[in-house]
Amino acid sequence: MAICRPGFSFLSLRKIGIESAKQLEGFKKEMVDEIHRINTLKNEEILLENVIIEYEYNGDETIIISFLHKNGYIPMFLLLENRLNSILSSKDRNILRQWFEMKGVYENNLPEVSIQKEYLTRKKVEKIEESVLRSFFDLDSPFFSHKQDWEYYNYLLCKTDIITPESISLKNCLLKERSHLWPVFAIHALAVIFHSQLTLFGGIESSLPPNRTWRSAYLIHRELSESFLFQQFKNEFLKDVKQIKRNSATEIDLSKYLFRPSLCKKAGKHFSERVLKILGFIVKYEFGYEVKEGRYVPILTTNEPASSN
Repeated sequence: MAICRPGFSFLSLRKIGIESAKQLEGFKKEMVDEIHRINTLKNEEILLENVIIEYEYNGDETIIISFLHKNGYIPMFLLLENRLNSILSSKDRNILRQWFEMKGVYENNLPEVSIQKEYLTRKKVEKIEESVLRSFFDLDSPFFSHKQDWEYYNYLLCKTDIITPESISLKNCLLKERSHLWPVFAIHALAVIFHSQLTLFGGIESSLPPNRTWRSAYLIHRELSESFLFQQFKNEFLKDVKQIKRNSATEIDLSKYLFRPSLCKKAGKHFSERVLKILGFIVKYEFGYEVKEGRYVPILTTNEPASSN
């Protein structure tokens, strides 16, 4: 371009006066300086600039630089937390926090007294969830359209058959990033970005019918979720517990569900072992039962299982 040649003067152009030429010279200098700055940036600095722009990060930049230098990948959970904090007011965050805590304590529907005491209503929670889910957990969102930034998480977390909020690998990830992101949000994010590999059961939604809701959240490898109906298992397990109590039995053998055609569409020792492990997680975190020897669930006749919300 002619304007980039040494000795070029804007005054040589038609209809350009002295004042306009000065302004254009100033603009040219700014442009040249910016090009020079970009050309001399290190790879980490370029990546940091992209992170700040793409993910609208408004926190301490040195934290991102230090993490990148030490670990070699972008702390996506920390960026998610930063973005959520900018989307949700402190009041809305507090409402969601209370909701998640109460979901883990109360059985079935939330007691109206507790809702009123905490200034919570299902409508309030659903409104917040809807705004977050629609505007944030979207495949077109920058957080989920740049899948390459999540590859480390695919390697670290998504090679297992099941991820729950209690998974050590997930907790270690959040701890490593010094992120206070709710584990259930982290799981929902993984479900969006790795939707072709993983199936989400439970999570954030509060507006599903009772027979479709879960107390916790479970990310299950799609290979297994397409061959075993975990949603149906949850409902059948509850029915079996009630039946066993009526018959004065003392335990349930989880392996029997592998032989129910209504639930299981595949066979094989390795497949069965993987599914049994997941059933154990569900029974423990969804209903509060312990599993012995990987398959036996002792049933106390004096206590009912904790139903999902």
